[in-house]
Amino acid sequence: MSDAYDFVNNWGNLDNALRRIATRSSAYKDPTERVFSEAEQEEKLKQAKEEFEEELHQKRLEAIRARLQLENRDSWFRTSPYYWMGFSDRRGNPLK
Repeated sequence: MSDAYDFVNNWGNLDNALRRIATRSSAYKDPTERVFSEAEQEEKLKQAKEEFEEELHQKRLEAIRARLQLENRDSWFRTSPYYWMGFSDRRGNPLK
């Protein structure tokens, strides 16, 4: 058998759920208000998603730019990969 705490806890959760449903339904008494409210909420979510995606895109571009700048800055003293494979000298000129 369940003790009294379980009953009180479950009834408290049900009571909170019923209160939330009542507040939502009181805001939607007029069907047109409900439709406009849902459309407005959907528009806000779309706008937030677009802003988030744009921010992620900008961060990716910044990371790519930083990587390219680092690559350009470091490339002058880095030997050619062909040197390590034995196909060219240190400056990248082909061996004869």
